[in-house]
Amino acid sequence: MPAPQVLVGLARLHLQEAQHRRVVGQLHPPLTGQADVLRQVIHRRCRETEVRGQRSEVK
Repeated sequence: MPAPQVLVGLARLHLQEAQHRRVVGQLHPPLTGQADVLRQVIHRRCRETEVRGQRSEVK
């Protein structure tokens, strides 16, 4: 049952990313562009992880 564990991990990652984005935006507005880049990287990695997970389930 690795799928539920992956979903829990992704949910935690998204929550941390959302909290980080709010804090960065409040503390230093010019850094919000960097937070957007970080968000994009995190989402890309999440998608890659999801794809890998689906591939391993198919095997």
